[in-house]
Amino acid sequence: PFSELTVREMFEKMVEDYTINKVVSNLTLSHYQADWRKYVEETSCDWLDMPIKSVLPEQIAAHYKMLTAGCHMKQSTFRNVKTVVNAVFDYAIVKNVSCTKASNIATRHLRFAPKVDKWNGVYTDEARQKILQVCEDMKPTVYIKAIELMFCLDIRIGELRALYKEDVNLDNKTVYIGHQMIDVKTDTVNRHSERVDIMKGKQEAGKRIQPLSKRAIKVIQELFDMYPDSDWLLPSKGDNTPIRLHRFNDNLRKVCEKAGVKYFSSHGIRFHNISALYDAGIDEKEIQKLSGHTTASMTRYYNRSISTNDESDRIREVLG
Repeated sequence: PFSELTVREMFEKMVEDYTINKVVSNLTLSHYQADWRKYVEETSCDWLDMPIKSVLPEQIAAHYKMLTAGCHMKQSTFRNVKTVVNAVFDYAIVKNVSCTKASNIATRHLRFAPKVDKWNGVYTDEARQKILQVCEDMKPTVYIKAIELMFCLDIRIGELRALYKEDVNLDNKTVYIGHQMIDVKTDTVNRHSERVDIMKGKQEAGKRIQPLSKRAIKVIQELFDMYPDSDWLLPSKGDNTPIRLHRFNDNLRKVCEKAGVKYFSSHGIRFHNISALYDAGIDEKEIQKLSGHTTASMTRYYNRSISTNDESDRIREVLG
């Protein structure tokens, strides 16, 4: 019976069940297994081979404390470990095992490795204009148009890739963002992209409608003309799939070189666009909605002032 299984055995049962019933993607499941192996099985976890019903909250908490000792573990890594531990104990509860609910264990007191913000730079408005000018001067490929369009939308690259033509409403001058491309791992294919309607963080807030600027409408109309037979707004050449992430970034890097600006990848464009909305004085709640964020703090993380205007006179006026 499930009530007699050890934690290790419960994890194995969960993996088997999740695989058969496709509760999570195979890629997510492989991440679960990797984190479990590295941070539970290969560490001095004294409750791994205990009956799961006998494991106490303080034992799990002690393991977390051991993992994070010395502040060497990144908080994001710890969240992944906690996610898989929570999943195992929640799975046991679903199977009517009376056991600790691991997700209730407080971890606010733990300390982690200092955050390293790799996004210490962002495209300026001047860099954006140079990039868009280079795009206009280059041969209009799907990737060049994708770069132009991403600079016109507050969108993640996975959401941009997932756009269908039917998501665009040119009469209303809007685009519906309700899907993303994710990497999926199968038994026969290491990784392939799949269009899903589950947004990042599995949050409904990620589904949203955005207004289209004149430039965005112009790019979209050009894409309609370039690829009249494709369902995808940004189709990959030669097959019925969307543009590929690595090729987008490769093309963006080349465009940046031509424009003489520093390359920041697709995610750098999102940083620019959110920062530009802040600099323009758009209400933060509206920016949060446009960005598909569930919290204002996440939206603020993307705010890197890109304005080069000297506001001294306005400050003197306001504070006069």
